[in-house]
Amino acid sequence: MGDEKKRKMLQRIEELMSYGEPTPTIEPSLLKYLDEAALRGILETLERRREKLIEDEKEWLAQFRKEES
Repeated sequence: MGDEKKRKMLQRIEELMSYGEPTPTIEPSLLKYLDEAALRGILETLERRREKLIEDEKEWLAQFRKEES
């Protein structure tokens, strides 16, 4: 896998981990130690966690909506 693809995957991982915070969370030099399978696994885990968080937030917000009868 090329370094550019690794950088893009790392950037996406950082976006998912930061949850809107501007501070980088992963040192780019760690790229040389991660292979494509490891990066893909991290991305999949973070995507699932993000989806779960979004669903939890929707449920939480739903309790504030007016119920119509």
